[in-house]
Amino acid sequence: MHDFHRARRQYLDSEQIPAPTAGNMRVGLLWPGSYESGMASLGFAELYRRLNLPGVSTCERYFGALGTLTPEGGPCLSLESGRPLGDCDLVAVSLGCERELGDLVGLLRGSGIEPLSADRGGRPGVVAGGAATRSNPWLLKPVADVVICGDGEDALEALAAMLGAGRGDREALLEYLGGAPGAVSDRGGDGLPAVSRPDLPLVSSVVAPRAAFGDMRLVELVRGCPRACGFCVCCRHLTPFRQAPRDLALERLAQSSGRLGLLGAGVADWPHLAEALELLASQGREASVSSLRADRLDERLLLALKGCGTRSLTVALDGPSHRLRAMVGKELGEAAFKDGLALAAKLGLGVAKVYVMVGLPGETEEDLRELADFLLELATFSSLTVAVSPFVPKRNTALQEAPFGPVPLLTSRIKLLSHLLKGRCRLSQVSPREAALEHALTWVSPEAVADLVPHLRQGMSAADWKALLRFDRSGPLH
Repeated sequence: MHDFHRARRQYLDSEQIPAPTAGNMRVGLLWPGSYESGMASLGFAELYRRLNLPGVSTCERYFGALGTLTPEGGPCLSLESGRPLGDCDLVAVSLGCERELGDLVGLLRGSGIEPLSADRGGRPGVVAGGAATRSNPWLLKPVADVVICGDGEDALEALAAMLGAGRGDREALLEYLGGAPGAVSDRGGDGLPAVSRPDLPLVSSVVAPRAAFGDMRLVELVRGCPRACGFCVCCRHLTPFRQAPRDLALERLAQSSGRLGLLGAGVADWPHLAEALELLASQGREASVSSLRADRLDERLLLALKGCGTRSLTVALDGPSHRLRAMVGKELGEAAFKDGLALAAKLGLGVAKVYVMVGLPGETEEDLRELADFLLELATFSSLTVAVSPFVPKRNTALQEAPFGPVPLLTSRIKLLSHLLKGRCRLSQVSPREAALEHALTWVSPEAVADLVPHLRQGMSAADWKALLRFDRSGPLH
């Protein structure tokens, strides 16, 4: 306990963050993963800002771990004051990935809060959202009283009204949020993500040097995507492209401080990106941009990135062959991809991370050989890290009915790619077993989750999950 309080003071002292407000209602904002990952989420930081309501509510942050420190079955304590999670009137959960369900259940149980909504007696109320719920809000339905899928701005307005009325219990959540866009609860909900009109650009009020991105202030310039890739939960069919107005964005960027991270699934399609980076470079500012489309890498954009201190790029190839990319709607040709990285290398940005998937429907070894040949060609002028992920079909996507795996096939495909690359590219990968777990949790039913909850705990390994989840939609978890 002494180590935790010493650590939380060190974490707090390193941050630039608004202090909690004073209010009668106590809100616990819970990230079941680590502080380092949670504070790298702009959405989590925005929730903290929006749930601190002067004269109404005090919001404090709770994490599954501060560095190497975890609650280890005891009560989860807040970063701000060390107050136990069980003392809160309302618990707001942001789930970053599916497997953190075990951590969430363990943290609730350790804090004296019944993990299943039906057993909790209504207090505290639990509302949940986050990246993991965009595809499958049903995963959290047995635990949370209300799950919000997709954009949460409208739900936050309803939460503010509920807290203003001095309520945080289950019945209040159902009353105020049960009919909100994207809401899933005992009162219904179709599981489709809500779409809002956010106030863009969204500039983080937090700088957290101990977070995964270090002392970088995050800025959301666009939301959604103008494209229709069949595997993506951010495609235009679910999340229409919304972008920050040019003048307002440039003004807020100029007024912000420190290093900036410019975010958005379709950020490369924002027409003012190069101009914004040029503005920051003229101020001597450092900035980086999340994953870019290689066919958007023109000389102006690359020089602006370089002027902001960027020395490496992250780009997504996704499908291993031209045939498969066309099949899933990834509109990206090899020539444009190659030309973009070649120009980047010529201008001094010769380090690139390339995302690819294996296991797409209809994939053969020939597709992997085509991929390896193309990557080896890119490696003649760029230092490549190839990040390989097994394809996981998600709910609410065009490929949701596609088969997954199986694990032995995915493992053999990754080994083949590694062999074909001949050590000339650095290879990083998501384990096929981890992907199988993600797939199983993507498609698990609320009834199955309710049955699993008594067996879940914090810090579960893939082997622990495998013992519980014997089957996914395509067969056993090998």
